[in-house]
Amino acid sequence: MSEWWDTSPKAQLFYHLGLNCFQPLPKIVELCSSSDDEVQETDFIYLCDNLHSQCLDYKLENFHDVEFIPAESKDGFCLKKLEEVYSCTQWKSLGFHVVKDRYQSAPMYQLGVKQHPSMSKLLDLLEKTPPPHLMKRLPSIGLKFYLITWQVHLQSFSSFPCVDIIPGFSAPDLTKLSRLLMVLMGPSSALKLLPPTQCYLDQGAKPELYVKLFDSVNFGTKVNHFLGACGSKNKVSIEDIVEALTDNPERFFQLAGGYEGWVLQGSTRATPHLLDTSFLVEL
Repeated sequence: MSEWWDTSPKAQLFYHLGLNCFQPLPKIVELCSSSDDEVQETDFIYLCDNLHSQCLDYKLENFHDVEFIPAESKDGFCLKKLEEVYSCTQWKSLGFHVVKDRYQSAPMYQLGVKQHPSMSKLLDLLEKTPPPHLMKRLPSIGLKFYLITWQVHLQSFSSFPCVDIIPGFSAPDLTKLSRLLMVLMGPSSALKLLPPTQCYLDQGAKPELYVKLFDSVNFGTKVNHFLGACGSKNKVSIEDIVEALTDNPERFFQLAGGYEGWVLQGSTRATPHLLDTSFLVEL
């Protein structure tokens, strides 16, 4: 039997009659979703190697329902749809599926694999999986790492400067975030979770009473900016002090050292709104 040559007259005749030079693209993608590991791997490598030559008609919208992307998660390996897997491996620690390590150099972006989850999926993760569970899957730097990953996401997801992350979120997103228990506070022996609206970003000198009554955080410029957009205040206001007093008067005056201690702290700081105790008359 003579060898087959693509340029031979016989081959040209068969091509003219309708013989395919290569596997049709839909068939290649179909084989990429095969349950046979060897077939799946061979065809996926073929697809990646020839995406810019023999597979130029590839359009992601034609294959968004096909599970053909080799993925991995904390639970193991599997095949996922384009919208269910991400190329940035850091999301694996948060429970998302990511592209298998051996395919990290493949043209995933051209195939339609996104680098990061969408904002809606991240918000769903925070709502459905509170930080106490997330913390078990994160490095020792914990929530700070978790928030910084959002910074990375936003910086690559949009063209906004790294310190201006707010445009990445809608107003409803920020409102939802403001109520979520997602800021980890306190020493390792007494950790607690607070919503951003109960945290303060004021890192300046403050009365001892403020330190006892209000929780201040400092995750750095980028994350602080993010928390500020979620409702964290820059400084304690007179309204906050009144609210703390009316919510739990006994605790308030105990921490202040009694009424006299409260007035003394105000005079020591020479802060007008601390010295004005007239509002106490009606309480």
